[in-house]
Amino acid sequence: MFSVRIETLGCRLNHVESESLAALFLQEGFAVCRGNTSTAPVVLCVINTCTVTSKAEQKARRLVRLLLRTYPTAIALVTGCYAQLEPASLEAMDDRVLAFPGKQKDALSLLPSCLRALLVQRGPAPIDQYVCGMRALLASLKKKIISLELTSEFPSQTHMPTRNALPQLTGVPHAPRVSVSSFSEPTAVPRFALYAPRFLFHSRASIKVQDGCNSGCAFCRIRFARGRAVSLETHEVIGRVQALEARGMSEVVLTGVNLSQYRSGSIDFAGLLELIVQETHTIHIRISSLYPESVTSAFLRAIAHTRVSPHFHLSVQSGSDRVLRRMRRAYTRADIYQAVSDLRSVRGEPFLGCDIIVGFPGETEEDFADTQRMCKTLRFAGIHVFPFSARPGTEAFAMDAKVPQRIAGERVAAMQQLAEKNYRAYLEYWNGRELCAVVEQSVARVLTENYLSLPIIERGGVAASAGSHVRIRVHNEGAILL
Repeated sequence: MFSVRIETLGCRLNHVESESLAALFLQEGFAVCRGNTSTAPVVLCVINTCTVTSKAEQKARRLVRLLLRTYPTAIALVTGCYAQLEPASLEAMDDRVLAFPGKQKDALSLLPSCLRALLVQRGPAPIDQYVCGMRALLASLKKKIISLELTSEFPSQTHMPTRNALPQLTGVPHAPRVSVSSFSEPTAVPRFALYAPRFLFHSRASIKVQDGCNSGCAFCRIRFARGRAVSLETHEVIGRVQALEARGMSEVVLTGVNLSQYRSGSIDFAGLLELIVQETHTIHIRISSLYPESVTSAFLRAIAHTRVSPHFHLSVQSGSDRVLRRMRRAYTRADIYQAVSDLRSVRGEPFLGCDIIVGFPGETEEDFADTQRMCKTLRFAGIHVFPFSARPGTEAFAMDAKVPQRIAGERVAAMQQLAEKNYRAYLEYWNGRELCAVVEQSVARVLTENYLSLPIIERGGVAASAGSHVRIRVHNEGAILL
């Protein structure tokens, strides 16, 4: 048996796509690992990258170098947003690095069966003899895939070689030689083809329902990496959620680059939520992130259902109207306050999180004070704060009035202190109260419906496996199973 190592950096969307690829490799008979856990020879490392900040790109390059050193006979396939925007610089790192365009990431659903065919074709041989063939295969596949049309049509399986069409990866001397080119080559690959019915690395299921973005925020280049907004058709979303529910999954996270831009015919994201609730029975639904303008009356009606988790993460970025205008955001500070008020009016005391950028060009002490005041007043329990990172190709890259790194760092530290204080206050509010929760992968922790990650301190005889739904009581900073 051969092994594939998959490493993921960045957003939840990347993690969903990596899980999907892992499931396909498992289906084709490969072992899949994350970290140094494989006992089988690693023939391929897949690195799913991020380009939100320069530090994210540096982290990706360090990881690629580490994997090349750790597995001197493996190929490093780098995909994701960084690979989409900077493929040449990545491939220049080493002959064994292949950058795969992030916009065509769904076409990687073809890779596991093609790679398996190559290994069967080669038969038993020392692992280092596979490298040249794999590099040629991946380069050829990349060339073909770049020319493929991405469609919204399903199913795609009719275009792909299935596992049953291939011999087992046993390495027997007389295994029939299988030519990769003998399979009918697809002319199109459906968007959202990367879909995981099983989850290897996470205890909670996730479905990508939207990708890309039509906004023009001054600081962001994700729209260049992922393209314009596209959505998974409503009937396909519902079918996937129903399939997860039938398999006993207790929760599904709906993910996308910008869920406010979900459209399937006349159905927007609020309509999608309503339909999922109507067409399912027990599965809980969590929303990965929101924009303030997403909190409409229709959305509020949809989240009133108790199976929608009371956890909402808002993409806020700043509490200063002046900075929001420079960022080209589509809302004001008043819109943020109204959205939070509306969410609480429907769901009581949900976990409210937000993203904050500090040190944006031109951000003054007064602007930063507005952001601090907003986060304190609105009691955001989870604040994801990071310093502004100038991204090539964006409007903000050339903006004047740069904030010195030292000052930006001080603002990050101040926001992190506030984040810790807000979280402690929220945790204390729930101390002694009962909540629904999902048992995490480690089986030693739970994640509550309102996004409290707690260690299990008392089991009370309850048998709880990873992914199962349990009832808990919050006790200090832990969970008692009921």
